[in-house]
Amino acid sequence: MKYFMFIMSRTLYTRWFLNLVKPESLDHFRKRFQDVCLGKVKVLGMTVMKDVAIAKSEFADGEKAITKIQDFTLDDELFKYCCLPEIVKYVENFTGPNIMAMHTMLINKPPDPGTQSSRHPLHQDLYYFPFRPVDRIVCAWTAMEKINRQNGCLVVLPGSHTGELKEHGYPDWKGGVNKMYHGIQQFDPNTKRAHLEMETGDTVFFHPLLIHGSGTNKSPGFRKAISCHYADSACEYIEVENSVQDYISKEITAIFRKKTGIENARFESKAIDNNKQQSEYRFTLPTGNLSNEQRQFYEKNGFIVIRSLVKPESLDHFRKRFQDVCLGKVKVLGMTVMKDVAIAKSEFADGEKAITKIQDFTLDDELFKYCCLPDIVKYVENFTGPNIMAMHTMLINKPPDPGTQSSRHPLHQDLYYFPFRPVDRIVCAWTAMEKINRQNGCLVVLPGSHTGELKEHGYPDWKGGVNKMYHGIQQFDPNTKREHLEMETGDTVFFHPLLIHGSGTNRSPGFRKAISCHYADSACEYIEVENSVQDYISKEATAIFRKKTGIENARFEDVWKIKSRLVQGERINL
Repeated sequence: MKYFMFIMSRTLYTRWFLNLVKPESLDHFRKRFQDVCLGKVKVLGMTVMKDVAIAKSEFADGEKAITKIQDFTLDDELFKYCCLPEIVKYVENFTGPNIMAMHTMLINKPPDPGTQSSRHPLHQDLYYFPFRPVDRIVCAWTAMEKINRQNGCLVVLPGSHTGELKEHGYPDWKGGVNKMYHGIQQFDPNTKRAHLEMETGDTVFFHPLLIHGSGTNKSPGFRKAISCHYADSACEYIEVENSVQDYISKEITAIFRKKTGIENARFESKAIDNNKQQSEYRFTLPTGNLSNEQRQFYEKNGFIVIRSLVKPESLDHFRKRFQDVCLGKVKVLGMTVMKDVAIAKSEFADGEKAITKIQDFTLDDELFKYCCLPDIVKYVENFTGPNIMAMHTMLINKPPDPGTQSSRHPLHQDLYYFPFRPVDRIVCAWTAMEKINRQNGCLVVLPGSHTGELKEHGYPDWKGGVNKMYHGIQQFDPNTKREHLEMETGDTVFFHPLLIHGSGTNRSPGFRKAISCHYADSACEYIEVENSVQDYISKEATAIFRKKTGIENARFEDVWKIKSRLVQGERINL
């Protein structure tokens, strides 16, 4: 079977993948490249290269002097390319869910000065990589402008990925060869070739054994592309001494030793050095507002509190809307209005004091403004990427406890309620609408529990009763460290859907309000949860939904499809 997949913005049968990488993203990377070329940006470990003939050409300064930058993994701006959700979603098909960016390039192929040095000999990328297995490695290569045979498009030998790694070396070209542009020494020149002509944003994914190269740039302009080689993080380094990779390993290692001063560095050291920073991050992306320090805190703990994020006037607006809902002035399709299990028997019988929670307010344009607040969405991008869906919404009005302790919420994991994945592209934003502390029932979390698995849930055996669908974890170590998140008005906590959390009893005389939204990358996909730990809740939630809507054949995912709404970007799957 041929293995190179071409996602083309102009091809009708792949219309769901139109413009895989958006022009605004490419413009951002182009601007960053220009800043590197002008010396405005210097990045540790980045290699800036010139064509072998360019020093003698008319292109002497700035962007026109640089033909390629490599190893930009430590540059947060260019590294955003590697983390684009629309690319990573495809990469998972080749590497699995644990993904490392191993080798990065932004190529600025110059107009050929007549030496044909702008071409790249036919080669296999695996030749440069001392890690395996080979089938868990893939390259994503994106055209930053229209690319055709005139300006030197990629050329591939379809099906060549099924062969072995071949001998490489410098070709004997009269016009000179660029540093480390090794090519295959022997191959059948009559082998069928495919020229990959591409539009801006088109992306090709190809196997590291695929034989490929690129032609001479015969146009008057530079031709740009950006790429990343990814690998499953479970791949392992191998020894390549005395193999077909011996030549390149010695050349690269010598350059690396000279550049870093590490005299005993080995071939694998370069890849380890490039990926040192990336390996710290699994749960966050380098987009959005989080600093590296904040990302590291979230990676370790599964939550991060941002102080005074939502302005008081916004919260006043949401509070007024909640009051209108409670008084029956506003009725919204799909919204669920809830009471505490004990509240019907208490003194709180009417209006705002009768309602303890409203859920699924995505179709209410006023409350939905919370989900779209730019101050929140900019942080959400660190977890979901740019294509953001609001999946689950709540405004919680925790009542003073009537003595039954029914106002508490058992320890649970939000993922238990969600039939979509991947888990690390989901996040909750939870904002205090007033001062919240242990007295009125603040959130309690188990730091670091987001790194565990989804646990069995069910209704706890509480004497005072349990609210509908307030499932809790059945078994956990009661001695596990807990943290109580006391918050001021406008403080917002972002947390992972596997983080174990709950809230205590409200022992104060007043109601305690908070508003929240669970967000997900729109490229997430629905999964089947039958006979899993989510089977119980899926049946309960689906039964309620069928009764409420009259849709007798509704499935668990239908519950979520109807109440979700696009916040930003493109709606891909959810």
